[in-house]
Amino acid sequence: MSQTVFEDDPSIQDTVRLFRRIHPVHIVKDDDTGLLRFSTAAFRDEDLSINIEEYLLRQGLTSIDCLRGYPQHLLMSLQAGACRRLNQAVCHDPKEHSASHGLVYGNKNRKTQLWLVDLAQWVHPPEAPEHLESQN
Repeated sequence: MSQTVFEDDPSIQDTVRLFRRIHPVHIVKDDDTGLLRFSTAAFRDEDLSINIEEYLLRQGLTSIDCLRGYPQHLLMSLQAGACRRLNQAVCHDPKEHSASHGLVYGNKNRKTQLWLVDLAQWVHPPEAPEHLESQN
């Protein structure tokens, strides 16, 4: 069985933000701060699905549009350059439903997952929440 290998796209500049939807099951309480943070489980996929900000903007969309149809999800961002420094490729992978879709591709061992958690920035909400609202 062949596996697709995605190559890094140098046209995506290091300063570009990459948005990732996070389901509440991938949010955990940080024992040090008492606030919620992203779980390493949110960063395990070899082909991590993201939306690339520059492609969103070209369509007249914003980061909040990444959550359309996903009312329970939260949104975080990473910079493309930070991912590359962790030996991850960043590439555009448009889908029929999302022209801004891309991937952060590469092996994500435990150390890489921990670095991604540390580098991830809250987008929606803009700061780490103290708790999540009931998702009934």
